[in-house]
Amino acid sequence: MSGKTMHYAQGAVIQLENSQNPGYIYVIKSGKINIQTGIPKKSNLSQYHPGDTYGFVSALTGNPFTSTLVATSDTEVIRLSIDSFYEYLRNNKEVFIRFLSNHSERLREYVESLSTVRIRAKRDSFEKLYYHCKTYQKLGKQDLASFALTKFIKLAESSGKNIRNLEDAKKQIQELAPDYNLPKHSQVSGKANLTLQRGEIIFLENEPDDYFYFVIQGKVKITKLIDDEEFILAILEEDEIFGEMGILNSKVRNASAIAYE
Repeated sequence: MSGKTMHYAQGAVIQLENSQNPGYIYVIKSGKINIQTGIPKKSNLSQYHPGDTYGFVSALTGNPFTSTLVATSDTEVIRLSIDSFYEYLRNNKEVFIRFLSNHSERLREYVESLSTVRIRAKRDSFEKLYYHCKTYQKLGKQDLASFALTKFIKLAESSGKNIRNLEDAKKQIQELAPDYNLPKHSQVSGKANLTLQRGEIIFLENEPDDYFYFVIQGKVKITKLIDDEEFILAILEEDEIFGEMGILNSKVRNASAIAYE
Protein backbone atom coordinates (compact mmCIF):
# COMPACT_ATOMS: atom_id res chain seq x y z
CA MET A 1 0.00 0.00 0.00
CA SER A 2 1.56 3.30 -1.08
CA GLY A 3 1.13 6.36 1.11
CA LYS A 4 2.80 8.47 3.74
CA THR A 5 2.98 7.11 7.29
CA MET A 6 2.18 9.70 9.97
CA HIS A 7 3.38 9.21 13.58
CA TYR A 8 1.52 10.64 16.59
CA ALA A 9 2.43 10.46 20.28
CA GLN A 10 -0.17 9.66 22.92
CA GLY A 11 -2.34 12.73 23.55
CA ALA A 12 -1.56 14.37 20.20
CA VAL A 13 -4.40 16.09 18.36
CA ILE A 14 -4.55 14.47 14.93
CA GLN A 15 -7.28 16.65 13.44
CA LEU A 16 -9.66 19.36 14.58
CA GLU A 17 -13.40 19.52 13.94
CA ASN A 18 -14.21 21.91 11.05
CA SER A 19 -10.63 21.86 9.77
CA GLN A 20 -10.21 21.29 6.03
CA ASN A 21 -9.27 17.91 4.58
CA PRO A 22 -6.73 18.48 1.78
CA GLY A 23 -8.13 15.43 -0.03
CA TYR A 24 -6.69 12.43 1.81
CA ILE A 25 -8.10 9.28 3.37
CA TYR A 26 -6.41 7.80 6.42
CA VAL A 27 -5.94 4.20 7.58
CA ILE A 28 -4.94 3.46 11.18
CA LYS A 29 -1.88 1.20 11.10
CA SER A 30 -1.36 0.93 14.87
CA GLY A 31 -2.58 2.52 18.08
CA LYS A 32 -5.97 3.99 19.03
CA ILE A 33 -7.69 7.29 18.30
CA ASN A 34 -10.46 8.90 20.33
CA ILE A 35 -13.31 10.51 18.36
CA GLN A 36 -14.73 13.72 19.84
CA THR A 37 -17.91 14.97 18.23
CA GLY A 38 -21.33 16.34 19.12
CA ILE A 39 -23.12 13.41 17.46
CA PRO A 40 -24.06 10.77 20.06
CA LYS A 41 -22.32 7.44 19.59
CA LYS A 42 -22.18 4.13 21.34
CA SER A 43 -18.91 3.30 23.08
CA ASN A 44 -17.71 1.00 20.28
CA LEU A 45 -18.00 3.92 17.85
CA SER A 46 -16.08 6.41 19.96
CA GLN A 47 -12.64 5.16 18.91
CA TYR A 48 -10.73 4.18 15.80
CA HIS A 49 -8.61 1.02 15.93
CA PRO A 50 -6.02 -0.53 13.59
CA GLY A 51 -7.63 -1.20 10.22
CA ASP A 52 -10.23 1.57 10.62
CA THR A 53 -10.34 4.51 8.23
CA TYR A 54 -11.35 8.16 8.45
CA GLY A 55 -11.54 11.17 6.15
CA PHE A 56 -13.39 9.38 3.35
CA VAL A 57 -16.48 11.61 3.22
CA SER A 58 -14.59 14.88 3.62
CA ALA A 59 -12.07 13.85 0.96
CA LEU A 60 -14.85 13.11 -1.54
CA THR A 61 -17.06 16.10 -0.78
CA GLY A 62 -14.48 18.75 0.08
CA ASN A 63 -16.33 19.45 3.34
CA PRO A 64 -14.47 20.00 6.63
CA PHE A 65 -13.84 17.22 9.14
CA THR A 66 -16.83 16.64 11.44
CA SER A 67 -14.89 15.55 14.53
CA THR A 68 -11.74 16.11 16.53
CA LEU A 69 -9.36 13.14 16.75
CA VAL A 70 -6.93 12.59 19.61
CA ALA A 71 -4.38 9.75 19.86
CA THR A 72 -4.99 7.72 23.01
CA SER A 73 -1.73 5.82 22.50
CA ASP A 74 1.31 6.13 20.26
CA THR A 75 -0.31 5.84 16.84
CA GLU A 76 0.66 5.34 13.21
CA VAL A 77 -1.67 6.49 10.44
CA ILE A 78 -1.19 5.95 6.70
CA ARG A 79 -2.28 8.86 4.49
CA LEU A 80 -3.61 7.89 1.06
CA SER A 81 -4.91 9.71 -1.98
CA ILE A 82 -8.43 8.79 -3.07
CA ASP A 83 -7.17 6.68 -5.99
CA SER A 84 -4.63 4.77 -3.90
CA PHE A 85 -7.27 4.18 -1.22
CA TYR A 86 -9.61 2.60 -3.80
CA GLU A 87 -6.77 0.38 -4.98
CA TYR A 88 -6.08 -0.63 -1.39
CA LEU A 89 -9.73 -1.64 -0.83
CA ARG A 90 -9.79 -3.64 -4.07
CA ASN A 91 -6.83 -5.68 -2.85
CA ASN A 92 -8.04 -6.16 0.74
CA LYS A 93 -11.49 -7.74 0.92
CA GLU A 94 -11.64 -7.90 4.74
CA VAL A 95 -10.74 -4.23 5.08
CA PHE A 96 -13.30 -3.32 2.44
CA ILE A 97 -16.09 -5.12 4.33
CA ARG A 98 -14.97 -3.52 7.58
CA PHE A 99 -14.92 -0.11 5.92
CA LEU A 100 -18.51 -0.51 4.67
CA SER A 101 -19.70 -1.93 7.98
CA ASN A 102 -18.21 0.90 10.04
CA HIS A 103 -19.59 3.62 7.80
CA SER A 104 -23.06 2.07 7.70
CA GLU A 105 -23.09 1.75 11.49
CA ARG A 106 -22.06 5.39 11.92
CA LEU A 107 -24.80 6.44 9.51
CA ARG A 108 -27.29 4.36 11.49
CA GLU A 109 -26.20 6.06 14.72
CA TYR A 110 -26.47 9.49 13.16
CA VAL A 111 -29.98 8.90 11.78
CA GLU A 112 -31.14 7.49 15.12
CA SER A 113 -29.78 10.57 16.90
CA LEU A 114 -32.11 12.80 14.86
CA SER A 115 -35.21 11.48 16.61
CA THR A 116 -36.29 12.87 19.97
CA VAL A 117 -39.05 10.24 20.32
CA ARG A 118 -38.12 6.98 22.02
CA ILE A 119 -40.41 4.08 21.22
CA ARG A 120 -41.08 1.52 23.94
CA ALA A 121 -39.34 -1.34 22.20
CA LYS A 122 -35.80 -2.51 21.79
CA ARG A 123 -33.98 -0.21 19.43
CA ASP A 124 -33.01 -2.92 16.93
CA SER A 125 -36.17 -4.99 17.13
CA PHE A 126 -39.03 -5.89 14.78
CA GLU A 127 -41.36 -4.93 17.67
CA LYS A 128 -41.06 -1.33 16.52
CA LEU A 129 -43.20 -2.28 13.51
CA TYR A 130 -46.21 -2.26 15.83
CA TYR A 131 -45.59 1.41 16.69
CA HIS A 132 -44.73 2.29 13.09
CA CYS A 133 -48.24 1.15 12.14
CA LYS A 134 -49.76 3.81 14.39
CA THR A 135 -47.52 6.49 12.87
CA TYR A 136 -48.39 5.50 9.31
CA GLN A 137 -52.09 5.61 10.18
CA LYS A 138 -51.68 9.17 11.48
CA LEU A 139 -49.96 10.07 8.21
CA GLY A 140 -52.83 8.54 6.20
CA LYS A 141 -50.60 5.84 4.67
CA GLN A 142 -52.85 2.81 5.05
CA ASP A 143 -50.76 0.48 2.85
CA LEU A 144 -47.67 1.11 4.95
CA ALA A 145 -49.67 0.71 8.16
CA SER A 146 -51.13 -2.61 6.97
CA PHE A 147 -47.71 -3.86 5.87
CA ALA A 148 -46.13 -2.93 9.22
CA LEU A 149 -48.88 -4.57 11.25
CA THR A 150 -49.01 -7.75 9.15
CA LYS A 151 -45.23 -8.13 9.19
CA PHE A 152 -45.17 -7.56 12.96
CA ILE A 153 -47.77 -10.31 13.50
CA LYS A 154 -45.90 -12.73 11.25
CA LEU A 155 -42.57 -12.14 12.97
CA ALA A 156 -44.09 -12.24 16.45
CA GLU A 157 -45.81 -15.57 15.80
CA SER A 158 -42.67 -17.13 14.34
CA SER A 159 -40.42 -15.88 17.16
CA GLY A 160 -41.67 -18.46 19.65
CA LYS A 161 -41.69 -15.77 22.33
CA ASN A 162 -44.38 -13.99 24.28
CA ILE A 163 -44.40 -10.74 22.30
CA ARG A 164 -46.18 -7.77 23.80
CA ASN A 165 -48.96 -6.22 21.67
CA LEU A 166 -49.42 -9.31 19.48
CA GLU A 167 -53.09 -9.84 20.35
CA ASP A 168 -53.81 -6.13 20.01
CA ALA A 169 -52.12 -6.16 16.59
CA LYS A 170 -54.38 -9.01 15.44
CA LYS A 171 -57.45 -7.02 16.46
CA GLN A 172 -56.14 -3.91 14.71
CA ILE A 173 -55.47 -5.64 11.39
CA GLN A 174 -59.03 -6.98 11.39
CA GLU A 175 -60.30 -3.43 11.71
CA LEU A 176 -57.76 -1.84 9.37
CA ALA A 177 -57.46 -4.34 6.50
CA PRO A 178 -58.79 -7.85 7.23
CA ASP A 179 -57.98 -9.09 3.71
CA TYR A 180 -54.50 -7.60 3.47
CA ASN A 181 -51.69 -9.84 2.22
CA LEU A 182 -47.99 -9.06 2.11
CA PRO A 183 -46.63 -8.39 -1.40
CA LYS A 184 -45.72 -11.53 -3.35
CA HIS A 185 -42.09 -10.46 -3.67
CA SER A 186 -41.67 -10.63 0.12
CA GLN A 187 -42.28 -14.38 -0.11
CA VAL A 188 -39.54 -14.92 -2.71
CA SER A 189 -36.35 -16.50 -1.37
CA GLY A 190 -32.89 -16.59 -2.88
CA LYS A 191 -31.59 -14.55 -5.79
CA ALA A 192 -34.42 -13.17 -7.94
CA ASN A 193 -35.37 -10.37 -10.30
CA LEU A 194 -38.33 -8.45 -8.87
CA THR A 195 -40.76 -6.35 -10.90
CA LEU A 196 -42.45 -3.75 -8.72
CA GLN A 197 -45.17 -1.20 -9.32
CA ARG A 198 -44.85 2.42 -8.17
CA GLY A 199 -45.63 2.66 -4.46
CA GLU A 200 -45.02 -1.03 -3.77
CA ILE A 201 -43.25 -1.65 -0.46
CA ILE A 202 -39.96 -3.52 -0.68
CA PHE A 203 -39.26 -3.47 3.04
CA LEU A 204 -39.93 -1.30 6.11
CA GLU A 205 -37.50 -0.11 8.75
CA ASN A 206 -37.05 -2.54 11.65
CA GLU A 207 -37.74 -5.60 9.55
CA PRO A 208 -35.02 -8.24 9.88
CA ASP A 209 -32.47 -8.11 7.08
CA ASP A 210 -32.20 -11.04 4.71
CA TYR A 211 -31.18 -9.62 1.31
CA PHE A 212 -29.77 -6.52 -0.26
CA TYR A 213 -30.88 -5.17 -3.62
CA PHE A 214 -29.52 -3.76 -6.89
CA VAL A 215 -31.63 -1.38 -9.00
CA ILE A 216 -31.71 -2.62 -12.60
CA GLN A 217 -34.30 -0.17 -13.86
CA GLY A 218 -36.45 2.57 -12.32
CA LYS A 219 -36.11 4.34 -8.98
CA VAL A 220 -36.43 3.39 -5.30
CA LYS A 221 -37.34 5.78 -2.48
CA ILE A 222 -35.56 5.35 0.86
CA THR A 223 -37.53 6.82 3.80
CA LYS A 224 -37.21 7.08 7.58
CA LEU A 225 -39.73 7.81 10.35
CA ILE A 226 -38.42 10.57 12.61
CA ASP A 227 -40.62 12.08 15.34
CA ASP A 228 -43.85 10.81 13.73
CA GLU A 229 -42.96 12.22 10.32
CA GLU A 230 -41.78 10.38 7.21
CA PHE A 231 -38.62 11.79 5.65
CA ILE A 232 -37.09 10.88 2.29
CA LEU A 233 -33.42 10.04 2.76
CA ALA A 234 -32.62 9.25 -0.88
CA ILE A 235 -33.98 8.47 -4.32
CA LEU A 236 -31.93 5.63 -5.78
CA GLU A 237 -31.60 5.08 -9.52
CA GLU A 238 -30.16 2.43 -11.85
CA ASP A 239 -26.96 0.66 -10.77
CA GLU A 240 -27.36 1.62 -7.09
CA ILE A 241 -27.60 -0.84 -4.21
CA PHE A 242 -29.62 -0.67 -0.99
CA GLY A 243 -30.44 -2.83 2.00
CA GLU A 244 -26.81 -3.72 2.63
CA MET A 245 -26.42 -1.88 5.97
CA GLY A 246 -28.30 -4.36 8.15
CA ILE A 247 -26.64 -7.35 6.50
CA LEU A 248 -23.15 -5.97 7.10
CA ASN A 249 -23.98 -5.30 10.76
CA SER A 250 -26.46 -8.16 11.37
CA LYS A 251 -29.22 -5.76 12.39
CA VAL A 252 -32.74 -4.88 11.36
CA ARG A 253 -33.50 -2.48 8.51
CA ASN A 254 -32.54 1.09 9.33
CA ALA A 255 -34.91 2.63 6.78
CA SER A 256 -37.75 1.73 4.41
CA ALA A 257 -37.52 1.09 0.68
CA ILE A 258 -40.47 1.77 -1.65
CA ALA A 259 -40.67 1.61 -5.46
CA TYR A 260 -40.68 5.22 -6.69
CA GLU A 261 -41.56 4.44 -10.28
